[in-house]
Amino acid sequence: MDFLSAFVITNVVEISIAYFFLRKSEEIKKVVLTVFLLNCLTLPLVWFVFPFFIRNYLASLLSSEAVIFAIEMFAYQKIFRKSKNAWKIAFVANLVSFLMGLIIP
Repeated sequence: MDFLSAFVITNVVEISIAYFFLRKSEEIKKVVLTVFLLNCLTLPLVWFVFPFFIRNYLASLLSSEAVIFAIEMFAYQKIFRKSKNAWKIAFVANLVSFLMGLIIP
């Protein structure tokens, strides 16, 4: 899968999941913009920065996913203050987008 395809799939999946968790407390515009901007920051880290510094694929993948989870969970906590589900959103969104990357060639 190329970066642009991964970026589109990640955004569709993660925006959908975040909105599912936040639909009662946040406006859809805020959810879409937040998740999109976070993915603009984090997906290049997973694809380009971590692999540049950590040459082992599995080590790069695991460390980048852990860091991205922490960044996104922290951002969701700060931005979506009404929600108590920041860790769930970050975990489920990243897990599902990761699994989609394994399924879709």
